Amino acid sequence: MRVWFCAVIIFAFESAVILGQKNVRDGCTGQKTCAACIRTLGCIWCNIEDVRKTSDTKSRCVNESQLAEDSLWCTNGKKENYTSQLNLIDDANFSSAKKGKKVVQLRPQRVNLRLRKGKEYRLKLAYKRARDYPMDLYFLVDLSISMDKFRATLSKLGRQIARKLKHLTSDFQLGFGSFIDKKNYPSTVLYNNLTFPKSYAFKHSLNLTKNLKEFEKVGDPGPDVGINDIPESGFDGIMQSIVCREQIGWRSEARNLLIHASDALPHIAGDGKIGGLPEPNDEQCHLDESGYYTHAELQDFPSIGQINHQAANNSVNILFLVFRSQDEEVYKGITRVIKGSTVRTVGSNFDNVLQVIRQEYESLVESVTMTSRTSSNVIDVQFLSKCSGKEENLRDKCDNIRLNDTVEFVAEIKAITCPEREEDWHQTIEIRPQGINEKLIVNVELLCGCECSKDKPKNSEASRCRSHEKFDCGVCTYDGDFFGKNCPSKKDEDEEEAEKLTQACRASNASEVLCSDQGRCIYGKCCCFSENIKGTFCECDDNSCRRSNDGLMCGGHGTCDCGKCACYYGWGGKACELETDTSSCLPPVKNAKACSGAGECKDGKCVCDKEKKRHGEFCEECPSCPSQKCDELKDCVECVVHKAGSIHAKSPDCDGCGKYNIKKVDAIEKNADEKNPEEHYCQIPAGDGSTFVFTYFYNGKDIHVNAEKDKKYPLIDDFVAVTLAVMAVTLLLGLLTILAWKVATHVHDKREFQKFEKERANPKWGQTRNPLYVDAVTTFQNPTFSSLREADEF
Repeated sequence: MRVWFCAVIIFAFESAVILGQKNVRDGCTGQKTCAACIRTLGCIWCNIEDVRKTSDTKSRCVNESQLAEDSLWCTNGKKENYTSQLNLIDDANFSSAKKGKKVVQLRPQRVNLRLRKGKEYRLKLAYKRARDYPMDLYFLVDLSISMDKFRATLSKLGRQIARKLKHLTSDFQLGFGSFIDKKNYPSTVLYNNLTFPKSYAFKHSLNLTKNLKEFEKVGDPGPDVGINDIPESGFDGIMQSIVCREQIGWRSEARNLLIHASDALPHIAGDGKIGGLPEPNDEQCHLDESGYYTHAELQDFPSIGQINHQAANNSVNILFLVFRSQDEEVYKGITRVIKGSTVRTVGSNFDNVLQVIRQEYESLVESVTMTSRTSSNVIDVQFLSKCSGKEENLRDKCDNIRLNDTVEFVAEIKAITCPEREEDWHQTIEIRPQGINEKLIVNVELLCGCECSKDKPKNSEASRCRSHEKFDCGVCTYDGDFFGKNCPSKKDEDEEEAEKLTQACRASNASEVLCSDQGRCIYGKCCCFSENIKGTFCECDDNSCRRSNDGLMCGGHGTCDCGKCACYYGWGGKACELETDTSSCLPPVKNAKACSGAGECKDGKCVCDKEKKRHGEFCEECPSCPSQKCDELKDCVECVVHKAGSIHAKSPDCDGCGKYNIKKVDAIEKNADEKNPEEHYCQIPAGDGSTFVFTYFYNGKDIHVNAEKDKKYPLIDDFVAVTLAVMAVTLLLGLLTILAWKVATHVHDKREFQKFEKERANPKWGQTRNPLYVDAVTTFQNPTFSSLREADEF
């Protein structure tokens, strides 16, 4: 009996504890103010202004799902519940480039959004590629002695570049600038010691113009200046070329492409300190009337991050042209930081410069990458798109966009937290296509406060609260920061009244701990010891979240909210240590899936399925994959390299092939893929009976192709050809045999005829009797008579 009694007591105690813990874990019922209530996802506040009716409602803040269970909740008050709302401000229609008309490729252009914390809003936007979109092409060339040939070649290619660009857009401009290095030692050394060094960090020589003759003049020989160290001041030139928009002549309604050409690596931030330049780069324009950079000897080189910042702000794409494979690897690392930048290798004789420029332009116009920039880190934005396909995936880039194609994106906007200052409740988001000076401005109003807080309380309501409190949305709240040093002294409260209100500071009826031992119970409310500790019972510690391996709370990729990490976009895990953004795991093909659907994207990299024996950067390779990507690449290779095929028949300029980096080579070994597993061998039959060979490999999301410049024509094409050849040989042998027999018989007959003629020429006649003549008289002699006659004679 005692055992059962003890069991009942323990069960009742545990039930009370569990019930109390449930109430503590309830994110809504624990909120005691309207602002705290609506800042919690899915919660509704009950504003009862009549103090006499407050007892009718047990909890002022409840979850939306509880309304169906309790229809009588807040019948005497006003429900404060706010939802996200969108209001269109500017939504101009799409338009192409026409005189006097603004180009519109992005819709809408401006919206107002009321956004509640924790709830995502799906904002739909659309991009449509405009026809004949303007193009500004600025060449930034290294003019050290080793680059003289390239500069001369570039000036000769001016008109050819113009002809190529006219197939892509009729409205383009060309400009030119150059760089060598800073004058201060040890950067510059003079080859001719008799003259003053004419080195310079950057010089703007030609404004963006449509005058090709002016562009051709920039090929004049430069000064005899050498460089003492391998790196050069290309970053100085890039920074000034970007920020000096007026001097360069960049157009806001045009694609801005900066082509950086150098056979050396660039100086970066910190290199200038070696030459006595401790002042960091200020990212400002410093050009004199002659176009020279005036602050080259006053401040350091810009950093990669600074260039990325200015390139994004000014919508400038950067193309790095390199001439050595070892430099290409370094520049690839730079392009991973600078968004919208690429690197291409130029041949030793510069024969592929035009092809590289055309491919880069095609890659720009046939793809779009959506970017976002917020005024603070309280808002996250992520993009989804179908990319002209059927499935909507998490990605910010779409490829293979044709003219008049409309690509729809969805921007998922989410408020992670509410700023403490009310003036910070108004945020701005800029959404723009990368490299295009068009943007969607989203004016965000964070719903972090209640409308009822703006109402002035009546005298009867205000008198309900103590001197240190204020009446707010039906309840008395502490006026000011209610934590730490701002906690009122206990001597100010009535002891008898405080004893009655002590129970309100306990998390449950079974708990004897006040304010979770992390605060003081004053006037029946918990005043927490630190601003990092919050909650009705000081149960939430915003400094107790998990840390990543590098020691950062929430991995530096999120905020701590009541002991749990609220991760920023693209990050997940208990410590926000896992990268969940799958855009880096999407292969560069149309309608692709993350890791080709045969792996898992972890920390931005694909982990391939071993059971399926998949491999490759995007798990795109497998032993059973027919032809791998050979069939996809063959048409572009045949068009670009051999000027033939289906694509070349429709477009001699091979439209749509610019997204592949196709390079001609003399020969490719058959076992190239065995020596280099990342390189894949393809041998494709052509329509004329020949075959062409190429290999491809991935470099990030770029596909590089090495193709043999000549096709291979076999000696015997097929079975029919073999049969015909055998028949021809047989016939030939028969004819030769007949001819030989004819010659032999002819020679033999000729000899016999000559012998006959010779005998006829020398006849030997004699008298003889015709053997055919028979005499009329025939005499027969009896042999017996003859014998008797002879006997008589004897």
